[in-house]
Amino acid sequence: MLTRIILSLFLVLFFSNAVAEQLLLVVTSRNAPEVVSGAHQFLLQHQDMSVQVRTTEQWQDLSSDEQATLLAQSDLVFAGGVFGETASQLVNYAMKGQLPNLIALHSDKKLVLTSQLAGHSVLSSSLDALMAHPNPDVSTEQWMAQMVAKHPKQDAWLTARFFWLGRNSQNMQGLIAHLHHLLTNEAITEKPELVAQLRLYYQGKTYLPEQFDFSSKQSWVALLDYETGERPGEKDLLEQICQQVNDENIGCVSVLTAWGEASLDAVKLLAEHKKSISSIVSLQNFVIGGAEHRQTVTEQLTELNVPVLKAIRLTDSTKAEWLLSEAGISWDSVHYRVAMPELQGISQPLVLAAMTRAEIDNKTGAKLAFSDVIPEQVSLLVKRLKRWQSLQQKANEDKKVAVIYYNHPPGRHNIGADNLNVVESLFDMLNVLKSEGYNTGDLPQTAEDLLDLLQQRGVNLPEDYAALAKMATQINTVDSATYQSWFAELPLSLQEEMVNGPLGLLQASLKQAVELDEPAIAEHLVKRVIDDMRHLVDGADHVGRERVLQLLMQLEEIYQQPKSTIDWTHAQDLIDAISEQKIEGVRGWGAAPGKVMVYDNTILLPGIQFGNVFVGPQPPRGWELNEELLHANLSFPPPHQYLAFYQWLNKSFHADALVHLGRHSTYEFLPRHRVGMAENDYPQAILADLPSIYPYIVDGVGEGIQAKRRGLAVIIDHLTPPLASTDLYDQLLTLRQVVESYEAAPVNADAMRQRAIVEMKQRIADLHLEEELTANMSAELDVRGLTSFDQVDDDLLVHEIGHYLTALQEDFMPLGLHVFGREWSEQAVQTMLTSMTEDASDKKDWAPLLRQSPKAEMSALLAALEGQFVVPGKGNDPIRTPAALPTGRNFYALDDSLIPSELGYKVGLSLAEKARAKGDSDEAAGTDALVLWASDVVRDEGAMIAFAYDMLGVKPTWNSRGIFSGLERLDLSQLSRVDDNGNTQPRIRHDMLLTTSGLFRDLYGSQIIWLEQAVLMALDGSSGLIRRDYPALSLALNSALTRLQVKQQPGFESLKQNRVAARFWAARSNCPFLSIGILIPNFRMFVSEARNDLSKSSSTRLTCSA
Repeated sequence: MLTRIILSLFLVLFFSNAVAEQLLLVVTSRNAPEVVSGAHQFLLQHQDMSVQVRTTEQWQDLSSDEQATLLAQSDLVFAGGVFGETASQLVNYAMKGQLPNLIALHSDKKLVLTSQLAGHSVLSSSLDALMAHPNPDVSTEQWMAQMVAKHPKQDAWLTARFFWLGRNSQNMQGLIAHLHHLLTNEAITEKPELVAQLRLYYQGKTYLPEQFDFSSKQSWVALLDYETGERPGEKDLLEQICQQVNDENIGCVSVLTAWGEASLDAVKLLAEHKKSISSIVSLQNFVIGGAEHRQTVTEQLTELNVPVLKAIRLTDSTKAEWLLSEAGISWDSVHYRVAMPELQGISQPLVLAAMTRAEIDNKTGAKLAFSDVIPEQVSLLVKRLKRWQSLQQKANEDKKVAVIYYNHPPGRHNIGADNLNVVESLFDMLNVLKSEGYNTGDLPQTAEDLLDLLQQRGVNLPEDYAALAKMATQINTVDSATYQSWFAELPLSLQEEMVNGPLGLLQASLKQAVELDEPAIAEHLVKRVIDDMRHLVDGADHVGRERVLQLLMQLEEIYQQPKSTIDWTHAQDLIDAISEQKIEGVRGWGAAPGKVMVYDNTILLPGIQFGNVFVGPQPPRGWELNEELLHANLSFPPPHQYLAFYQWLNKSFHADALVHLGRHSTYEFLPRHRVGMAENDYPQAILADLPSIYPYIVDGVGEGIQAKRRGLAVIIDHLTPPLASTDLYDQLLTLRQVVESYEAAPVNADAMRQRAIVEMKQRIADLHLEEELTANMSAELDVRGLTSFDQVDDDLLVHEIGHYLTALQEDFMPLGLHVFGREWSEQAVQTMLTSMTEDASDKKDWAPLLRQSPKAEMSALLAALEGQFVVPGKGNDPIRTPAALPTGRNFYALDDSLIPSELGYKVGLSLAEKARAKGDSDEAAGTDALVLWASDVVRDEGAMIAFAYDMLGVKPTWNSRGIFSGLERLDLSQLSRVDDNGNTQPRIRHDMLLTTSGLFRDLYGSQIIWLEQAVLMALDGSSGLIRRDYPALSLALNSALTRLQVKQQPGFESLKQNRVAARFWAARSNCPFLSIGILIPNFRMFVSEARNDLSKSSSTRLTCSA
């Protein structure tokens, strides 16, 4: 208390002759409305003061100078709920003495510990002790008094925290009054008023847990929200969901809880009443219960054994921006809104609310927007909940299940999936369903009999008119009128795109992007759609191919003009001219029902119905265009038969659930958003409210995550086949790595891409695969009038080699493909264990997990069909990651914010040491290239990212929860080493060429930003020397380091020791016309791509171009 009095007296004296007092509060956009409301109430009584409020997004939009100016004008700064870059910047300002008065709480730990008044720290106790949650056994007033009595020196900080915990406008007024009091010692009358950390909200009333009666309804849907869920905008969402859920038998209750331990208590409460809970909707981000309670919460969810769906309130975009965006959910929030919840088995992410258009508050300068419910998304969520409830309530004999397999390319002999024996799996699955009471009718006696039936009636034959005529009387069909009535229910944008093609929708979307002043979205749309169309048209066997390619080039030139000068009329004329060439898909699929799988104006739907179980092939993605290249294309709509198939399953067959059997399906790769589906996304449009259960190979996490997020699927992972490694297999893997290197390289990285092509051709020659590959590509070669595989364009060559290698991989499976749910032979178990390890102890530990996996797979499938919870687990190749066993789980990818893990960092350090031993000599000086793969991140927990950091001479840091929090530059003078000859060698900062795969970019976008920071931090290690010895480069250097903002720590490392700086010096000195704005052009593009999704891959390198 004495310390506080002394500080207060000092501050009173300091401000007695000062200008009008200004407080600055930096908060999240979600908390801004309450903070602003409290500020307005405070300012009514303190009109001579200024209270400025900035959201973290507003803060990031400020330049370094603008940030510094705002801080200099503010007498005290408050930070609430601040993490990431904003937190790091505030810490750095404080360390430079620019924040003498700072109160930070519920933010990054480093920032909180920086809290100070008059330059003196206000925290001396353990932060964990200060962050204790209210004790439910005493009143909130008693708990606050106990906390202050226990930590009297932290009274100022604790009082601020008590106000913050309330987070309504009244408490925010009290918080601001308290901050003013800290500066002036002016008495205040406001007192914190806290509500219970766990309470239930039902039909307009709030209940404590012991007051609520779960027995009043047969079952309940529980909405798990934060303690702030009663706020006006956020409460609207809860009420709209519950209004549609509630009926005589089913209730809907909102469980409002603070994050952390209180959330664990909430889940425990639901588990105590598990017989009354039918499903849970989580609106909480990150992991429920916090990192320390993550596993316990997961165990409680497993005990509850009901579906847990993820609902999302967008806080950074309006509904219009969300619908128009390519990403859907911004790349930098996917990890905490979607990826981290997946760690606990929370699935099927749906956006339910966005923000109103933001406006600036005149009094505080805060940018304010409010949560805005999206009614059609709420309706979809409720329908999905009821579907899962139906699976819980219906008898098995009454359930209708559709099992969908992949028939690619269309034809009788192409029923398959990635490393899964589909026919045998179907046969076993049907028989297990029969044994569980499902109505399957008469089943084939053998798998061979089933295959015969599938080849007759369960394949797509779009180009065989005679076969279609025969099949038309044997399979299900949809007449044109019925399909057109279904088609008319789709969003108008999808109808237009399917009929007239992607260019019409592109033109409309571009106009909307211009109106919304979203140039980045517009540029990305043009690049993606035009590039996708050009790539596909080039492979079309059509007389109009060359003409369309020329027209696409002209259209792209128009769209690349300044957006205010685009000639929309000319653009439409070109679109019409392209359509007149009549290339299927490019011009759209025409009026319903189209031509694909259509006979006599009727759409054919191959498949066989066994009682209440339908088994059929997923429709082809296209027809005249290359089916291979269409597979994961995000620009081209599917044909009419594709939509008709799923509409029929829903509206005619009346399926209760879909089972997509094995990788690869295509519905999760249909056009539009990457994450956060909307009604204009094809995956959502075709799936609607149907539960999708997806058996998926356990090592396919990268693409499987797309099935979870875009396909709204519940994954049930299955084993890889037992694999016997050989030298040849390893050589083929090396070839595949070269293929992936090419695919990951940016389009303008000509040298790297050309080197990859040369290397591929050389490896094909070394393996004597030329003739076989040429034969495998015969169809593509004939279309182009070519005779050898090496005559095709580079992109097609790379694609075909990749496809060929996938087919060739089966030669290394001596015991055949895996059969879903079928027990392995002992020979298979031992073959796999031998490939996994030579250690007898490890084999003993892993063998039981391997043996129980098949049974676990089938059990999980049956559980999902009962509307139960599928336990989450790590996905990966069991040979590399035994923790992926047992299978039969809802796999997840390692979360972005946990990368690199501390273990992964140690692995990366070891790799870097080995690399330096070979490459630190002057002769080896140059650029080191590294390709970063999403699959590697999952497998090695970010080891290769850690490798790049260490080679650049930076070190990651982690917070107390093990989450990656930032970077530190290493002092190279302390890191010299002694070589084999006993000579001391200085540590070198290596110049890195970093290339990311497209999937890495999509799943781990924030890593791209941190890699940029690492390179710029390395450059900054010699920035003092460059400014001193090469002053002419100062302007260019300052421009290059702008992204570092306040993190700059100018160093004087020699250019010999700092190869990043040497590359900068060489590029600028040898290239006088190099634009300052693109001193690190590809890296700036790299970051721009991560922020705006502007390309398929990214790299960092200095280039010189006029």
